Amino acid sequence: MEDWHGAEQVGPTGPSGISDAPPDRVGPPPGVTVAGSPVPHRPWSTVLLVFHALGLAAGVVAVGCGVALIAEAFRNPPSDSRPGYEPWGFAFGVAFAVIGAVLIVATVVLTVVTVKARRAADQGRTGVLQGLAITVVTLAVIGALNSLAGGVRWFLVGLVLCGIYALPGVFILRAMRATYRA
Repeated sequence: MEDWHGAEQVGPTGPSGISDAPPDRVGPPPGVTVAGSPVPHRPWSTVLLVFHALGLAAGVVAVGCGVALIAEAFRNPPSDSRPGYEPWGFAFGVAFAVIGAVLIVATVVLTVVTVKARRAADQGRTGVLQGLAITVVTLAVIGALNSLAGGVRWFLVGLVLCGIYALPGVFILRAMRATYRA
């Protein structure tokens, strides 16, 4: 084999140009990973990333509202007939703050997983993105079922909102299924 200028020689080759190395030693050099074909996930994983970022913003707003309600509950001066704070304002403030904190933690985790899943899918590793899509659809179904406790009207609202949230996950799963069939 000729020595091309600037070409890197990976290892010894036989007369046919195929490596003479044993089959278990043939492969990419250390530190180089071989990836499959990328999955066409881009528009829907981007929508999912935006939804998770909006959830993060909603959590921050909920914590802010909770803190404001707690501060307002303690603003009124106490009298002989009531305690030093407004009990309902305090209770709602704590509830908003706790729900907001849980939402922040959940959306930070989902946002980080979404970013990592998108990067992995761009390199051909689709397992994390598929797991994320299944998780999103499962969370949407749980949310829709939870809204059933509020009656028919709240169930319809929850069904629409959770359906919109599940849509990117369903389309990501469809894109992966079409890629596996091809």
